[in-house]
Amino acid sequence: MKNYQLSFLYFLVSLLFVSCAEEDPAPENPLDANKKVEVWKSDKAASISLLHGAAGASDSLKVIGFKQNGRIELKVKFNGVGTYTLAQSGVVSFYELVDGKETASTYSLDANDKTSELIITKWNPATKELEATFQVTLKKAASGGASVGPESLRFTGGEVKGTATMARKGVVWKAGNVKSIVLKKGLQGADSLVIEDENAAGKIWIHLRFSGVRKYGIPQVVMVSYTELDAQGARKGSYYLNHLDPAKSEAEVTITEWNPDTKAMKGTFRFNLKKDYWGTTPPQEPVVEEYLEFSGGEFKGVVTVL
Repeated sequence: MKNYQLSFLYFLVSLLFVSCAEEDPAPENPLDANKKVEVWKSDKAASISLLHGAAGASDSLKVIGFKQNGRIELKVKFNGVGTYTLAQSGVVSFYELVDGKETASTYSLDANDKTSELIITKWNPATKELEATFQVTLKKAASGGASVGPESLRFTGGEVKGTATMARKGVVWKAGNVKSIVLKKGLQGADSLVIEDENAAGKIWIHLRFSGVRKYGIPQVVMVSYTELDAQGARKGSYYLNHLDPAKSEAEVTITEWNPDTKAMKGTFRFNLKKDYWGTTPPQEPVVEEYLEFSGGEFKGVVTVL
């Protein structure tokens, strides 16, 4: 009987030890909070567009994917079906959003990670149908203000399927003459900033809700319009920020310097603007919409306060 009791006691002790060993969690790595791995889950169809290069230059493919409170942009030099190693031939940005609009944090491609890739599995040049998968490793970009989220993000299992509905032309904005920067003081801090900039190619007009040095996206960027000029300075075409289709609207204005005493201001901008076909005769919306993708925009000047 005594042996039986001792055996039973040993059994209970052993069972308790195994149970504790299985339930005790492994020690946490304090660095894990700075890294996040996530399977990409789209919450709506991707925006797919072809960016036409200058004469003799390769075309580019731009894919914009959407998830809950996030948007990813992948851009590669495009040669049809194949595997594109993004660290070698691509540009990737991810924008973590608040309520699907305001940018909370911005991430760019981790150039040291060679596993980031976009795989085009199907491309039909006639119908513009495309299918692809992607996986990317990103790192948080420097920000002038507060940002949230981990320092490193990795998305796996990304899938893209759709039709290219936009033809984009890349435009690097060459600094010209800032015609005016006007700050309109509003009630309860609801200030508006209007920037008019121009160069030999055209004139751009930007209106945003202003709250100091920071990065502004939609909806803070209220309106953008661009008038394209020909060699003689005559109006050639008009483009605008397409608020009616958020999947195709891209706007980012960064106020990098602002001195309330001297009223000196500096900033940068990038936009994706849709061609205004209602300014043509007769007005007609094409099957493939035309966009201008502005990058490298810079402005500086003295602000007029009203």
